[in-house]
Parts: sequence; structure tokens; C-alpha cells
Amino acid sequence: MKLVLILISLSIQIHAISLQLQQVGGCTCEMASAQTECIPTTCDWDSTSSKCTHKTCDKFTVEMCDQLPDYFKCAWKDSSCQAFTKCSDYSYSDGFKCFRVGPCQAVFKKNSAGLYPCTDKTNDSMHSIDSCAGINQEGCVETVQDDGKVCYWNPSSSACEAWSNSACSNFDNTSQSACPKFSCDYNTTSGKCTTRTCDLITVEAACTMVWDITQQVATQCKWVNAKCMEFDYSTLTQPTCLVGSNLSYKWNSSTSKCEVCVQPKSDDDTDDTSYSSLAQVVLAIVIFINI
Repeated sequence: MKLVLILISLSIQIHAISLQLQQVGGCTCEMASAQTECIPTTCDWDSTSSKCTHKTCDKFTVEMCDQLPDYFKCAWKDSSCQAFTKCSDYSYSDGFKCFRVGPCQAVFKKNSAGLYPCTDKTNDSMHSIDSCAGINQEGCVETVQDDGKVCYWNPSSSACEAWSNSACSNFDNTSQSACPKFSCDYNTTSGKCTTRTCDLITVEAACTMVWDITQQVATQCKWVNAKCMEFDYSTLTQPTCLVGSNLSYKWNSSTSKCEVCVQPKSDDDTDDTSYSSLAQVVLAIVIFINI
């Protein structure tokens, strides 16, 4: 009997279970091909033309206006939801509201009216900031500067600083308020700030997705058998594809697959046409052969 080692190179298509920020909720009303995909809270279905269009800004309350995707181009101003103009036209007592107004971010230095002005986004993080330096304590929470470093309020220096190597564990033994609650969890007993993962979520309503510490990539989660776990939205069936993916995927009737609505950003040498990563896997198979 001889031991024969055979190396086989296989290309395996591995579906990504993460989404970039611009992909989350990226399905527009106009992408709906059937009335069942036309979400009535934000879209209107025209039965004559069989087309779905997004509602105009004036149809939304302040609660809805603040949560609309950027493509709606709506913003709350002067006690009404209006068509978005430009970031510099808006200022709020709560600076974080700027992040919910189009492609904007806050300038965490109050103006003469005591409000935080909005300005154009400078990076792809959800709570983007050009630099942690010089911003006040209110803005030095959950903000990420252009190089991906997380802002942290240093009580010793009473200043906002950027962590040199952003990771949840960097915030060990600091304080619960310093541990970035958007992406991490703080254990008051051990003083550890740990990375949040789907399996650590114990409440079904919270089991949707978890963000990385730069707030640019979200891992998809789903509640299954009383547990939260990582989940690939592309495996959803037609009835659950759109809503079950938090409006990030829709059903493609041509391929009979649940597919992401917005293609991910990629480097110049990366194929934009696929949202899956192609992994080259070499398998060593040991076969016993009788001779």
C-alpha cells in the first residue's frame, strides 16, 4: 500500500457576510420591480405604470426624516422635512444630527448661535471627522478621523485624542464611556473593552448587524433558534430578501438570487462586478491506494 499525496487547486466562491456603509439600506424605491418590494412607509406604488418611486420630503415626520437614506435628499429644517441643499446650510444643538443629514458630518465647535454647524463628509465612517484634535468632549465619542483612528477623550489632558492603533482592546481599563459602544462592549467587572460579534448579542431586536470599530463595515447577523449568529443575506428567499436584509438586498428574478443592491467600493485592481470574494484554496488530499 502506498501513500499518495495529491494536491488539488480549487477555486471556491465564498459569499461575503459583511457590508460596506454605503451598501447598508442601499436598495432604492426605484429598484423595486413589484408592489410587494415597494415599502409603503417611504415609497409610493403607481399601479398604472407599475413603478415604485420614493415619497417627497414633505411627507415625512421629523423621526422619519432623520432616518432616511441619503438618496432621498431630505433634511429637517425650520420644523419641516425639506429637500436637502448643502451641508453648510444646516446646524443643530445635537452635532450628531449632522450625520443624519445627507453626506454630512459635524464641526464640533459651536457657532455664535450655540449650534454645531454641518460640513461635507471627509471619510467613509458613519461618524466621520477630519481630525480628533481640537474638538470638544461631546464630539469626542464614536467619531473616527480620516486615517481610521478612533477619537478618545483623555481625562488627564482634557483633550480629544486619536488612538494610534484603533481596536476595542485599546480601551481596556479606561472607562465604560470611553469604550466605543457602537462597536465594542465594556465589562465593568474585568475592565475589558471587547469587540462585539453577532453571537454576543442576546436581544433579538438588536440582532441585525455589528459594525467594525471604524464604522465602515458591518457584519450581518440573524436571530436563529434563540441565538444571534452571523448570516449571509444572499441566502434569503424571495419573500424575505428585501426586508430581511434591512433593505440592503433585493430579489433578482433573472438569477433567482437575493443580491446586494449597491456594489461595494473596491481598489482599481479589484473586480467591481461581484460582491463575493474569490478565494483560491489548495487542498491536500491523502488517498490510500492498494497496488
